[in-house]
Amino acid sequence: MASRKSVTPGRRDERHSTAWGKRLSIVVLLLTGAVFGQQNVASERGMRVSDRFDPEVTRIMSRFAARPSQQVKVIVQYKQAPKTAAFSRVQNMGGRVGHHLGLVRGAAFTVPAGSLQALANDPEVAFVSLDHPLKGMDDYTDAAMNVSAAVNAAYDGTGIGVAVIDSGINDMHSDLAKETVSRVLYHQDFTGTTTYLNYKRVWDLYGHGTHVAGIIGGNGNKSNGRYAGVAPNVNLIDLRVLDANGAGSDSEVIAAIQQAIALKDTYNIRVINLSLGRGIFSGYAQDPLCQAVESAWRA
Repeated sequence: MASRKSVTPGRRDERHSTAWGKRLSIVVLLLTGAVFGQQNVASERGMRVSDRFDPEVTRIMSRFAARPSQQVKVIVQYKQAPKTAAFSRVQNMGGRVGHHLGLVRGAAFTVPAGSLQALANDPEVAFVSLDHPLKGMDDYTDAAMNVSAAVNAAYDGTGIGVAVIDSGINDMHSDLAKETVSRVLYHQDFTGTTTYLNYKRVWDLYGHGTHVAGIIGGNGNKSNGRYAGVAPNVNLIDLRVLDANGAGSDSEVIAAIQQAIALKDTYNIRVINLSLGRGIFSGYAQDPLCQAVESAWRA
């Protein structure tokens, strides 16, 4: 890691922004559609196999009825944690395995549209959802969070880990350092896309995650303390789910949440930040995927 200038104490009178700009926002736990719970398995309620589909999947099947080879990204939840045989059955249908999502007893797959009915017919399958695309969002301000109350109480995040599930964090910024040591303690990419630019590793090729990291934990070093983040002494855990174009998916976010939970004790992670969003396509009560993620998170 390259050396940094020493971080000097700065002014604390302006808390409404950071070195990344005047607009301050943080979402402590925004799951925007892909949230979490305990699913009720369709077959166990005496429901039809078709009830194992999210309504959107049913529409996709109709839409691509004449194009059965069209590739569709889905998240499949199983009644029990899936084993190798379950993945093999999907591969035999022409599917490709993506992220393993133990958090929801499932996995992400890319499958031909013509295989979706056969997938739901698998007696081990509980529910099939679309793996929705999503993007970075930045919609809330420090005023909405009452940040000034934390500042006035002298809370600066010391010893606390914040998992930032976003487009990555470029940790060379001096606002994200403590003296000469980066406070970004961990990086992991879930997109499978490059983290290099001109043969140099650049964890955030989109910029949104670094901006968010500055809002959360920038210490104002670059602006002589004028613009600091919400908790300028927190440690940051970088879980990259958005690519260079700011695009990601539900399954990548769930995989990142899984990892944040796994790293909770290692880095004392007390907060997960997701400044992400997409449309909401089904109600919570009708979405076993949302329920399963919430249940696992609360546990």
